[in-house]
Amino acid sequence: MLEPEIDFSEAEKSNEEDRMEEGYQTYKLDIDTGHISRELITGVEAVKQFIALAIRTPRFQYPIYSDQFGSEVWELIKSSDEDEVTLEFLRSEIERLTTEALIFDDRIEDVYEFEIQFKGDTAHVKFKVDSLGEIIEIDQEVVM
Repeated sequence: MLEPEIDFSEAEKSNEEDRMEEGYQTYKLDIDTGHISRELITGVEAVKQFIALAIRTPRFQYPIYSDQFGSEVWELIKSSDEDEVTLEFLRSEIERLTTEALIFDDRIEDVYEFEIQFKGDTAHVKFKVDSLGEIIEIDQEVVM
């Protein structure tokens, strides 16, 4: 009996490349209100949503997410209230923790060019992310 030779590795590789190009498919989320729409998003828009959600979600707090998802910046902020830490320390830790929150995702190639400014109890954080062949600029405030 003859059995056909089928090479599934090429199909799997092609499927993985398609997913990477699309940036996966997910429902659009209003980050501020928490409302999920019926609209599906892909590509850079999906990556931007992932970045915003990953940075704003405290790591290890919600069982629905894996241990890799989320940021520990919130723990840093809590500890900086209790301990006296320098702005240089806060800058370096915000950069490190933000990078760790994002880099595990297959779509994120690099996180770099951080600019962090402090005004009162707010940190204004800007940085760039290489993803899906594009440079995504992120600009957000973190209240401490």
